[in-house]
Amino acid sequence: MMIGFVRKLIVIFTLTFASTYANAIEVVKYIANNSGIAEDYYLEVLETALKITEPKYGAYRIDFTHEQLSSERKHDLLIAGERLNIDRIVGFHQPTGRRSALLYINVPLLRGFMGYRIALIRSQSQARFDQVNNLNDLKKISLGLGKGWEGYIYKENGFTVNEPLTFDSLLKMLAGKRYDFVPLSVIEIEDTYDIDPEPIDKLVPEQHY
Repeated sequence: MMIGFVRKLIVIFTLTFASTYANAIEVVKYIANNSGIAEDYYLEVLETALKITEPKYGAYRIDFTHEQLSSERKHDLLIAGERLNIDRIVGFHQPTGRRSALLYINVPLLRGFMGYRIALIRSQSQARFDQVNNLNDLKKISLGLGKGWEGYIYKENGFTVNEPLTFDSLLKMLAGKRYDFVPLSVIEIEDTYDIDPEPIDKLVPEQHY
């Protein structure tokens, strides 16, 4: 079942680079949460942008690390700028508060595809989803989203939402029947997911999308 967001979500890069001196190498610090093709795409976009602008802004080096972090934790690290100084986020510029100092590049890297969602469910739950015929039916089924994701959109529209802190815990709680589905984007739903770190074979895309 395809789940469309109520409002448009924009994927953007956020930069908090320190001032650079002539001939200095700019260290670009990027922390990835996910593995697989999604992160490969973002890294390719980042690398391409840096190569194109290298003649004007100078040499660079990408420090890429992999760590499971909540969106709120990544925002805190981004503001500090020591471990992380570039990120891709879903949302809009905040004119006040701590995040107002961040530099937003308002480019939809996924051209809106992040906002189109397909339910990831336990395989044995398919029969229940077969009975979903409209939005009200779907609202009766609980869902999970990562902390700091767009859960408020679902809550405002009458869904019951659980918000684990990390993607790993999000999947574990789905497998453990704490809720019944996780709405993942159309570019994520076919990824291979692991738990501790065994491949998950009982979490599958809902069949009616």
